[in-house]
Amino acid sequence: MSCSSKFIFFHEENIPCWYELSFDEKTLAIIVRLHKDFVEFCLSIKEGSFVESFMKEFKFSSFNGNLTKGNFGFEESFKRMGEENNFVVFSVPIPALEKIRMKTCGYCQGHKKDMLFGEDCTKCNATGQESRMKICASCDNGRSFSGEDCRWCEGRGQAVDSYMDWNRLFAISATFTLFFEFASFGQYTDKIITSKFPQLILVNTTTAKGMHGGSLDGAYSIPLVNWLTSLTINKQIEEVVSAMVQTCKKINGRFDDFDEINTWARVSNSYGCLHINCPGDRSGLYPSLLGNIAYGRGYQFSCHNVDSPDQQLTLLAGLGALCDKARKEIKNIN
Repeated sequence: MSCSSKFIFFHEENIPCWYELSFDEKTLAIIVRLHKDFVEFCLSIKEGSFVESFMKEFKFSSFNGNLTKGNFGFEESFKRMGEENNFVVFSVPIPALEKIRMKTCGYCQGHKKDMLFGEDCTKCNATGQESRMKICASCDNGRSFSGEDCRWCEGRGQAVDSYMDWNRLFAISATFTLFFEFASFGQYTDKIITSKFPQLILVNTTTAKGMHGGSLDGAYSIPLVNWLTSLTINKQIEEVVSAMVQTCKKINGRFDDFDEINTWARVSNSYGCLHINCPGDRSGLYPSLLGNIAYGRGYQFSCHNVDSPDQQLTLLAGLGALCDKARKEIKNIN
């Protein structure tokens, strides 16, 4: 990058799109599109101290920084889907946090076929494996301390033997953090590309263990904020909420009434102030400085109490759905 290159303030000027976020509700994945002209400015992300620190802290097994071919990121978290309308397209499947330990099916002995009738084994659905079980830690042989059936194992005295695969979520989060850092160079004049649409959003993320380890912030563009001002004040943005609900449910395997109460997205005033909340302790995205918000300009946003990668991915899915809706509804884009 040239030292004389001018930095463009994203919330004050319109910039052609160099990357997009989207949400695919069919496959439950966050879609990332990167303009191929921008890729040419930096064909790969080299393994510097940033990558090395992530590899060491989280003990990832691999990193691929090549954006021109193959999958990208830690543990190949960004799955390359090809090119579409001058954009390189990556899919980031939403993973389940809980992973079940498996064992050989006791009925078909791993052969996947019914040993007596020769048809597909119905006990393991012809996979040759079944869930490993363990003694339920929440009861005494199926009975709770009050004498009723244990609600965790439904009185069976056994529960599925599983573990929480945080490594996969951290790998995705770390890949997003690295990608957004790289993509921030699109704000420099010598990196501006020719694109039909404007950049709608900028995002920065953090990946760390502990409090605020899933933090994210960024900025909304002038065209996006102008569109936000057209939305009905305090009306739920259903597409954003739906994406977050589906993502949270896929990651955690559940979505209860308390989660529902804490999940919402709406514009709070005529200036387009957007508030997005996800399951957690008042966890969400909010305008950074309300005093700087005005008609005809974008604004920055920040987060509150986003402590983990599952919350981060839930909010990124919501932002992807927001951009999908905006791209469909914004008119007269040059």
